[in-house]
Order: sequence, then structure tokens, then C-alpha cells
Amino acid sequence: MSTLKKKFNKEGWQFIHKEKFLEAEKSFMKSIDHGDDWIAYQGLGVSQIRQKIDKGEIDGYSHSLEISENENPFLGLGLACIGDTKSPEAEKSFLRAIALKSEWSLYQDLGFALFKINQYPQAIEAFRKSLAFKEDWRTYNGYAWSFYKLHNRSDQVLQAFKKSIALFANWNSFLGLGTVLIKTSQLDEAIEAFGESIKLHPNWCAYRGIASVNMHKGNYKEAESFFLEALKLNKDPDCFHGLGAIFLKNHKYEDAIEAFNNAVDLHPTWNSYHGLGSAFLKMNQFERAIDAFHKSNQIRLNTLSFFGIGLAFHKMNRFPQAIAAYEESLLLSKEWPCYHAIGDTFLRLNQYDEAIEAFNNAILINENWESYQGLGWAFLKKNEYDHSIESFRRSLFINKNWDAYQGLGVALFNLDQTLEAIEAFKAATCLHADWRSYNCLGWAYFKLNRLEDAKNAFRKLLK
Repeated sequence: MSTLKKKFNKEGWQFIHKEKFLEAEKSFMKSIDHGDDWIAYQGLGVSQIRQKIDKGEIDGYSHSLEISENENPFLGLGLACIGDTKSPEAEKSFLRAIALKSEWSLYQDLGFALFKINQYPQAIEAFRKSLAFKEDWRTYNGYAWSFYKLHNRSDQVLQAFKKSIALFANWNSFLGLGTVLIKTSQLDEAIEAFGESIKLHPNWCAYRGIASVNMHKGNYKEAESFFLEALKLNKDPDCFHGLGAIFLKNHKYEDAIEAFNNAVDLHPTWNSYHGLGSAFLKMNQFERAIDAFHKSNQIRLNTLSFFGIGLAFHKMNRFPQAIAAYEESLLLSKEWPCYHAIGDTFLRLNQYDEAIEAFNNAILINENWESYQGLGWAFLKKNEYDHSIESFRRSLFINKNWDAYQGLGVALFNLDQTLEAIEAFKAATCLHADWRSYNCLGWAYFKLNRLEDAKNAFRKLLK
């Protein structure tokens, strides 16, 4: 091999170690211009595979094998086959290379090959054999990710990522460290780790990680900013989904629809279709909401989408279909909001006994003010005023709400407890200036012959 070729080959491998893959590719191409040799083809393949996989790279490695059957060309061919979804061939290439020479780097790359095809126990074993020869940051990195995928044992994974970083501060191990810290609820430390990853190499995964932490902490403005930074680097469906969730939370429904549509165009998932349905529901586009919820269920049957379908049918006054959808939701999970929604629907259908049963089922799961309020109205419609008053008061004990004060006032008025009814109606108007409360208040004053007070109440009604 000529001195010039050796120079270009050495230069190429130096660039690879520095992760300057374009420069490495140029150096190996210069070497090949001065004559074929397996080292140059192997280096060319490694430099190209770290940028983008295509058939030319595998051809390059295969050409290298024609010149010399050495462990390094087998290694390169194995890496190329991983990227070309020829994982079994990749594993065979690595094992053949190891049979020729047992070396830490070959076990390391075998580990990464096995990781790519989700054979995590075998990958862990390969990384362990590599570490028995030599401690290397890449090996600890691969070991950590493999262990994380297989066991999700946070303590061992954290230790491995930290060892990788101690040997060489690399962006991928900081990324992994942040990912595990989220799992252990160390959110501030996770943001710090993701930040270090970005300092070393701006990458969309770390931006997405910071966005996810901010979402969890309720910092939606910051989360939106980091999701957008991530999307500048990669059109990731999870980032679009995250944006959609933020827009939905902030009542920006058209923006949410656009974001969720981008997410499902890239990778259809049940939760993105559910988000899309929720946004359509908020915009009163009920048919489109139902269609999105159905698509969510086609991917995975889920209680949230059946519940969404029920809400859409309820809004369209198609109450039997709403109840049917709610019941499908309950088959998957007994959740109190679903029982409450069934009670509300039966209330609209004037089926008060069924409504009472549903509200009581909701309260058995979770003692909530909404279901006590619904129970109060159902008893009121049945003229069971004592039960109605008890239910409304329980609702108000949990949360002071207009509807319960209004219902309480009506029940008291019907029991000729007019002074107490007036106090209830006044409390209702303080929470929400609704015409119904002023109307009832006016008639309560009229019943007591307090005509001026009645006039004032009716005037407010007319306003």
C-alpha cells in the first residue's frame, strides 16, 4: 500500500472517530482513487452508514470482502445490513468476523446489531463481553439502552449512562440519561441532561425530551417552544401530537386539528386520532369528531374514544346512540365520568330512575359534585324534594356551583321554604348572572309579597 493511500486511510479513520463523517467519506474516496483496498472500502462504508444507508454502501463492503476476507470488512457489511433491514445477515457477518478475531470492538458492534433487531438479552451479553476486554463509552451507551429496553431497571441504566459520559461526554448518553431521569421523576435533572445533549449536538430527541418535561410540569408555553425546535430538525409525529395537545389545552382548536393531522399523516396512532376527535368536538364538528374517534378505535379500542363518540351523539341529541357508545366505553373501563354522562343522557330522555342509578354508580367510584348535582335534578323531576335538597347540598359541599344552587332553590321553593329558596337563588346569581335564577328569585319575592324586590329581580332578568 502506497504512503499516500495510508495517509488518506489514516485521515479517514481519524475523521470517523471525531464523528466528521462527510470528511471521512472524502478521505476514503481519495484513497480508492489511488487503488482498491479493503481498509478504504471498509472505512467508506462506515462513514456512509453513519450518514445514510443505501445499496451503494453494501456494495462497497462486499467489494472490500472480494479483496481480503478480514474481520473489518465483515464488520462493515454487518453494519450496512442493519440499515438495509437485513439484520440476520448482519448478525452472521459480525459472528464470522469474531470467529476470525475476538476483539472488543467486534463484540461492541455485534451488540449494536442485536439491539437494532430488538434482541436485547443477546445485545447485553455482547456488550458485556466487549467491556470485559475494554471499557469504552460506546459500549456502555449500547449496554444502557439495551438494558433500558429490556428491563427498564433505572438504577443500572443510569449507572451505565453515567459511566459512558465519564469516559467521553457524548450527546447520546446525555439523551439516554435524561430519558431515564424522566422515568424516575427527576424532572429538573432530566432537563439538565437534555440540555447537555443539545450543547454537544443539537438533536430533536433532546428538544422533545425538554418539551415533554415542561408538558408534565404544566409549562405549556415552554413545551410548545421546544416541540417547535425539535420539528425544525425532524418531522416527528410525537412532537406534532404534543403540539396538538398543547393547542387543545389552550383552546386553539384549529391549530390543534392541524397538528394532530400532521401527526396521523406521519404515523397514525389511536391517541392522535383521539386528540383530533376532541378538537373537532370542541368546534361542534360532531360528524368529523365521530369519524376521528372511530379511526382511533380501529387502531386500538379505547375507553376515551368511545366516550368521545358518546359526547358527540349527545350534542347532536341522538341520545340512544350516545348511551350505546358510553356502554361500550364502560366495557373497557368503569370510569365515573362515563356513568355520569349516561345519567345526564337519561335525564334528557326523562328516564329519571335510570338517571339516578347511573349517577349513583358514578358517585360510588368517585364522590364528585357533578354527579350529586345530576342526582339532585333527577330527584327534583320526580318531585322527591327532600332527596333532591340532600343531593344538591352534597354537591355544594364539594364545590360551590351555580346549577346546584339553582336546583336547591327550586326544591326549597316547592316545599314552601321560600326564604331559604331566596338565599339559594341569590347565591346562584352571585356565581352566574343567569336569567333563570333572576326569574325564580322574582317569583319567590312575589310569593312573600315583597313586590319591590320582585320588580328588581325581574328588571335584572329583562337586562
